[in-house]
Amino acid sequence: MRAAQPNCTNTKCSEYEAPLGCAPAGQWPAGFFVSGGECMARVQAFSYASAQPGKAVAAWLWLPRGSPKAIIQIVHGMCEYTNRYSTFCEALCGRGFAVCGSDLLGHGQTARLNRDPLGWFGARGQARTLVQDVHRMTAEARRRLPGLPVVLVCHSMGSFVGRLCLALYPADYAGAALLGTAGPRLDAVPGRWISAQVCRAAGARHVSPLLQGFFAGGRALSPAGGPTGFDWVCGDRGAVRSFLSDPMCNFVYTAAAAEDIFDLMDHCSRPQWYRAVPKDLPILLASGRDDPVGGWGRGVERVFCALRRTGHTRVTLRLWPGARHELLHDFSRAAVFRCLLQWIQSVIDTTSKE
Repeated sequence: MRAAQPNCTNTKCSEYEAPLGCAPAGQWPAGFFVSGGECMARVQAFSYASAQPGKAVAAWLWLPRGSPKAIIQIVHGMCEYTNRYSTFCEALCGRGFAVCGSDLLGHGQTARLNRDPLGWFGARGQARTLVQDVHRMTAEARRRLPGLPVVLVCHSMGSFVGRLCLALYPADYAGAALLGTAGPRLDAVPGRWISAQVCRAAGARHVSPLLQGFFAGGRALSPAGGPTGFDWVCGDRGAVRSFLSDPMCNFVYTAAAAEDIFDLMDHCSRPQWYRAVPKDLPILLASGRDDPVGGWGRGVERVFCALRRTGHTRVTLRLWPGARHELLHDFSRAAVFRCLLQWIQSVIDTTSKE
């Protein structure tokens, strides 16, 4: 049975078919997940209203050939966009899942749609808007595919947004996989304060190398930075070159956006966050042992231990030796995919019994 045609009323929507295995060089190998690349994912591109008045959010929905068994929602990280994960999304479709995702404000097609520069979320104080926009994507996916559980798969900055979604809208998610997340950042509060001072002195749209240095946290200068300064992102040099040559990845955040990112980092590490997240919610913490964002595993372990101390009973920690920040683009991607698939299936199986 084919999936029901989603209702595209009152929204800009286009549809096309994407064969599996069409990955850029240095990313997913052709036919890796579905032999022969025969399975097709039907993709719908559309937009919806942002929580920021007058702004729109670019979004996508990947549909499998049959009736989907769940919705997997992708939330991308800093200096990237949802379609960097398109082949991963198509691979999930090949396993019977519908997949959705949207480009955050100031990123990818959402920035282009709003005629905004990359790295500009809007006037100061948009951290909550980012969270609300991700939840609006959830609501739109559930409207198009009613009755299906939603599982978040969030990377890096997207994991901070996703963590706050779990706290603010806990009833709407069956689980969350947090990839490349971080433990408490000592520089989050001072970084937010410095960003605010830059906004006041030079304007919210000012692009500051100082603030970008805060985000890098010395990683570009460390051995993990390698010859490109970005080798800490991924051990696959081809994927690093692809990242650096992509104009939608190679940008610097404005002072106002930097303030919002530090705000996200701060709020998702507060004790209130641990109290707000349901104790029985399935959470997967996945990171590379060589990822400096996660403190080489130590920061992610701190999040895991804090969740266990606060009574969360369904938390899983997976750290991959030798893997760096972008698990789904690193050499570990096949093992990570298998782990994610097994964990998602266990969440769906448990949800169907409840």
